[in-house]
Amino acid sequence: MFKPLNQAVLILALLTSFVACKKENSSEAEIRSIIFEINKKLYHGIKESGTSNWQVNITTDVDLSKLPTPEIVVSKDAKHDKVGHTDFSSPVTYNVTSENGTKKAHKVTVSSNSSGKVNSTGIKSITFTVDSKNYTAVKSTGNYWYVTVPSSSDLSKLPSPSIVLSDGTTYDKVTQTDFSKDFKFTLSIGKTTQEHTIRVSKDGATKSAGKTIYTVSVTLNGKKYDATLTGNVWNLQLPLDADLTKLPTPNITVSNRATYQPQNHTNFSKPVTYTVTGEDGSTYQYSLNFVKVSWVKSNNKTGKDITKLSFRLGSRTYDGTINTSAKTVSATLPKGTNLKKLSAPIIYLSEGATISNPNTTDFSSPITYTVTAEDKSTNTYTLTVKEEVSQTVKMESIHFKIPVLSQEKKFNGVLNTAGEFVVTLPPGTNLSKLPAPYVQTIPSGATYDQVYKTDFSSPTTYTISYGGTTAKQVLKVQVATTGASSPTEAFVSKWKTSQDGEYIKLPLVQYGTYNFQVDWGDGNVNTITKHSEAYHKYDKANTYTVTIIGVIKGFKFEGFINVRYAHQLVEISQWGKLKMKSDATGDVGGMFLNDTKNLSITAKDTPDLTGVTSLSAMFYQAKNLQINSSIKSWDIVSIKDMSGMFLGSDYVGDLSTWDVSGVTKCLHFSDKMTTAQKPKFTCSQK
Repeated sequence: MFKPLNQAVLILALLTSFVACKKENSSEAEIRSIIFEINKKLYHGIKESGTSNWQVNITTDVDLSKLPTPEIVVSKDAKHDKVGHTDFSSPVTYNVTSENGTKKAHKVTVSSNSSGKVNSTGIKSITFTVDSKNYTAVKSTGNYWYVTVPSSSDLSKLPSPSIVLSDGTTYDKVTQTDFSKDFKFTLSIGKTTQEHTIRVSKDGATKSAGKTIYTVSVTLNGKKYDATLTGNVWNLQLPLDADLTKLPTPNITVSNRATYQPQNHTNFSKPVTYTVTGEDGSTYQYSLNFVKVSWVKSNNKTGKDITKLSFRLGSRTYDGTINTSAKTVSATLPKGTNLKKLSAPIIYLSEGATISNPNTTDFSSPITYTVTAEDKSTNTYTLTVKEEVSQTVKMESIHFKIPVLSQEKKFNGVLNTAGEFVVTLPPGTNLSKLPAPYVQTIPSGATYDQVYKTDFSSPTTYTISYGGTTAKQVLKVQVATTGASSPTEAFVSKWKTSQDGEYIKLPLVQYGTYNFQVDWGDGNVNTITKHSEAYHKYDKANTYTVTIIGVIKGFKFEGFINVRYAHQLVEISQWGKLKMKSDATGDVGGMFLNDTKNLSITAKDTPDLTGVTSLSAMFYQAKNLQINSSIKSWDIVSIKDMSGMFLGSDYVGDLSTWDVSGVTKCLHFSDKMTTAQKPKFTCSQK
């Protein structure tokens, strides 16, 4: 236990120490933080290291002379002299006084910029010291800094430059010594950043004339989208959910020591012109054209729609009518259908989406479905099912089964604009001695006359009857007037479906010319005379051989509809009389078989390229593409444009023997072939 005197000495010592500490703390006159609150957003001041200077960058348009009073935190028990100050149109000095009277001045500079970028470059100077002499860089557009050093200098082993910054600017210290290529570094001012580039050249050195854009890409939600070049236009396809007015700055690579303008551009709602300047001052202009298309998939799967809904009653399918904007689906079923005991409908959804209560069978009242996207957002659809008010009686379909080359084929009737069924049979068919056709009626229990008729050399009128209701239907049977004279003139391909009830679509174009017979490979044969008849539905998922005989001019996977079906084409085993190019004025060729995914060309003959002058992007993005050696024999004498022909494709065959003396455009012919495999172009591929 302490003696009383010792206790007093101890207490006195502790008090002395406490007072000493308090005096040391009370002399502090610092600003600890500065915060502006504007439109419910906080803007924090940044202190320049080693100084009493503060920088505040407000990333919105404001009147700096009428700002709200900032919240300023100073040292404990200290005070500042600018309480209630609101005018920051010029730097403001805050005098902070500590408890013991110590004073310290702090300069606060506020800047405003609607894009969130600093108003100045943040760099006062960049200087290289070579052989005891200073060489100062000159700033140009796009935050480029140019400096010339003696011709004897080794650009790969220069001393690190001295960089002097403006107040409030920081950066990771540049220790770079290799300046044989452009060097990029980043400045920080508050929470904003700037990229700067230092370019060093030797005195008297020949300056590069390179001014090419090599690649253009945009990254959205972690997924990279690459542009393709046609002529001097870079085309980039983005998902439908992309906002073209607020895209990330594109990643652009150019010739070494070249620069480009504009920098940091983000609005691509319309084409933007970029000017590339070579080191020698020469320029070249490109256009960046960004568009949104439905077949480009976003990393964020936000789709949450019902895309198709149908009921299956017996052998007949009844499709619902979908109103995407109103989020409703309506379906009408035959009179007398028991709506309380239906089979669950077949429902197709946006990619990656799921649906609630898909197995509902009672549709006597409206049903609500909730469709959930992968990103967990939802849409609510209401399905209403009703019976027909009156009984519909009609002939739904009619077809003949005719032997063709020892195989029985199904020839379907097609309704013409007059409401008549028309069946087209192969050349040479005797129309007066046909087998009786197969007829399907609505309802299925309806009857029809002339069941056993076999002479169809003239039009036939059927009468369909059910429950006292009757209907008339005219059938016309004709012989094909156009077709291949031999099987070697047929265009033969294979198409793969992945699910039951899936459609394929031949890539016919609106401006094409068509009059051909198509054997779909599932027993069905149709005559096609216009591009809108190119769809066919397969009941079972499988790979089908499709044989086309007749006139087909215009065959290309262009446009957002055709390209959706490109992945289903898996083989071309015979080109026959197919003409991929149409006769339309202005159709020079181009994107014939782009975006196929597993196409194998095994044909021994070659495609008819008559009149084709462009094979640009013909196999663009054709993944897993395989072509046999017949490609070496393609007649390409009329081709002028092969730009991007195999860009993004996996094909790496040897085309070095192709005669490309007439080709004038070959930019980005292929990004997979070696120089030895490519044709011997005289035009530039970059």
